Amino acid sequence: MKNNLIRGLFLSLIAVSSYTSLVQAQDEEGAGRSAEQAGRLSEAFNHYLAALRNVSAGSEADQRLREKIIAVVEGLKPAPGIPEEARRHFIKGDTLARDAHSPAEMTPAIEEYKQALLLAPWWASAYHDLGFVDEAAGLFDNARRDLQLFLLTKPTDAEARAAQDEIYKVEAKQQVAAKRAADEAAKAQRQAAEAALRAQQQAADAALRAQQKAAADAERLANMFVGRWYDGNDSEYLVQVTRTSGTYYVNPPSSSFTPHNENYSHARVSTAGTHYVSDVRVDGQRIGFTMHTEIQTSINDRQLTERLEDRYDLIISEDGRKLSGTKMIRGCVFCGTKAETNPSSSFQVEIYRRD
Repeated sequence: MKNNLIRGLFLSLIAVSSYTSLVQAQDEEGAGRSAEQAGRLSEAFNHYLAALRNVSAGSEADQRLREKIIAVVEGLKPAPGIPEEARRHFIKGDTLARDAHSPAEMTPAIEEYKQALLLAPWWASAYHDLGFVDEAAGLFDNARRDLQLFLLTKPTDAEARAAQDEIYKVEAKQQVAAKRAADEAAKAQRQAAEAALRAQQQAADAALRAQQKAAADAERLANMFVGRWYDGNDSEYLVQVTRTSGTYYVNPPSSSFTPHNENYSHARVSTAGTHYVSDVRVDGQRIGFTMHTEIQTSINDRQLTERLEDRYDLIISEDGRKLSGTKMIRGCVFCGTKAETNPSSSFQVEIYRRD
C-alpha cells in the first residue's frame, strides 16, 4: 500500500510538472507572438526559444514553434550565432552517424542532432544532416519534417532543389516501407490464420484419435470375455461366451447329456440330463453366470432326479487368458424324497481361454 501511495504521488508530480510546462509554453508563445507583431523580433525570438523548451519533442507545438523561430531569425540583423554547446552536439552526431553500420546504430547520432537543434532551432545544416540520418534510420516522417524545416531556412536554389528531391525520395521509400509493412502484416495474419487452422485440425485429429482409441478400447473391453473357456485340461470347453448387440450370452457345449446305459447283475441303470446357463452378469472386468444341471437316473425303472446350480463369480486376468474367482455349488440329490437337499459349498476356480 505504501508503494502504491508513493507511485501515486510520483505520477501526480509528473502531471503537475507537465501542466506547468504547458502553461509556461503557452504564455511564452503568446508573449512571443505579441512581440513579433510589434516588430520586436529579438524579444519574440527569446520568448519562442523559451516556449520550445517547454513542449514535447515532435509535437504540433514543437513544429509550430520551430517554424516561428526560423521565420523570426530571417528578420534578425545580425542573425544569432550557433552556441558552442549546440556545435558540440552537432559534431558528435555527425561522427556517430558516420560510424553507424545499421539503422539501430543511428539512434545515438539522432539524439545528438536533436540536442543541437534544441539549442539552435534555426540551424539549417543541423536540420539538413538530421533529415539524412533519420532517412537512413528508416524514420521517414521525421526525415521529411527535418528537410521541410531546412527548406524554411532559405537555402540556395541548388540546396533547395536537392532537399526537395530528397523529400520525394523519402516519400517513395516511405511508400515502399508501408507496402512492405502491409505485406508483412498480411503475411503474419495469414500465417496466424494457417497456424490456427493447423492447431484446430490437429486438435480435431487428436480428438478423433482419442475417440477412436476409446471406441477400440471399449470394444476390446466389451469383447474381452468372448471365446471358449476350459476347466483345466478338459478337452471340451466349459462355456462359450458370445456378445451380440451389446448383450452377453454364455452357453455350455450342448444343452443335453449323451444318454448312458449300464446293465449290472442286479440292476439296469440309465442316465440322461440337460444343462443351461442363466443370470449372466458383466461388470467391468468381472463376469458371473449360473450353470444349471439336471440329471435323470433310472434304476430298474425307478426315476431319480439330481439338480445342481454352479454359480460362478469370476475376474479376468490382465492378459485376458484366465478367469479366476469362486464357484458356489448348491442343489439336491434324489429330489422329491425327504433326504434331498445338499448344503451349498464354495471354492476357488480358474478357467482358461485357449483360442
